[in-house]
Amino acid sequence: MKKIDLISVGNLNVDITLKVDKFPEPDQEIEINSSLISPGGSASNTAVAASRLGLSVGFIGKVGDDLMGIMALEDLKRERIDISQVKKLKGIATGLVVVFVFPDGQRAMIANHGANLHMEKNDLESEFIKVSEAVHVGGGKIEVAEEALKIAKEQGKLTSFDPGSVLSSLGLEKLKKILENADLVFLNRKELRAITGFGDERGLKKILEADVKLVILKIGEGGSLVFSEEGKVEAKAFSVPVVDTTGAGDAFNAGFLASFIKERDVFKACVVGNAVAALKITEVGARSGLPTKNELNEFLNSKGFKFNL
Repeated sequence: MKKIDLISVGNLNVDITLKVDKFPEPDQEIEINSSLISPGGSASNTAVAASRLGLSVGFIGKVGDDLMGIMALEDLKRERIDISQVKKLKGIATGLVVVFVFPDGQRAMIANHGANLHMEKNDLESEFIKVSEAVHVGGGKIEVAEEALKIAKEQGKLTSFDPGSVLSSLGLEKLKKILENADLVFLNRKELRAITGFGDERGLKKILEADVKLVILKIGEGGSLVFSEEGKVEAKAFSVPVVDTTGAGDAFNAGFLASFIKERDVFKACVVGNAVAALKITEVGARSGLPTKNELNEFLNSKGFKFNL
């Protein structure tokens, strides 16, 4: 089996992105400024972003046997992602998310997780994970996240976890089995507060106490911060026009992982993560704007950074 740099485990959806000025009131019709139908899902967004940055990537997930499932799989193929571990379910709808994007770039979402809810622990192929260097879990079902990181950790892989809003809402106690097998944990302040009750350094310490090596806090316009037993590392955000923040966190994860897998340099990984997220938010859609390795390096050099991915 071919060596893989990164395996991503979690949701694969189709996103319907609608740019609107506001939500409609009951019985009101409003005009959409623009619309986009494109594949999405946190874990699969990270997989695509990492592949564009030059990593060899595999994805583990499920889709339905509908047109949206075909669309989602074809997109992963175009992005050169190994989809041998993506299962197609007969008679089940592919995950669907409707994303409302407002003029300031912020968004709200309505989701039907569909086939993603049918992921089970026995869908995780140990031999597939064995050929990877790193395994990332982005949301999904708690029991699948636990098993994926446990298998990867036992095999000595670099492991990372982004719970997203749904798993974060379960709290620290229910996530402990996942956290103890995660080397890296990616969070925003809202998720940190949901898990620990604190949105600041007190919360970061609680995550670290669960045997996590690095807690990576994504702060949007504030950049990013990495907290570990050695202390804190911070990197400022890049100033860019904000069009759509959908998928920005997934983009950051991919940039951080791509750099960290290569060099294990925390500051560089933060800078790269910030840069990938910055380029993503300049376009509508979870994957529009995700840079190639060359595009990323050109952006970093234009901002005065002398290192490349």
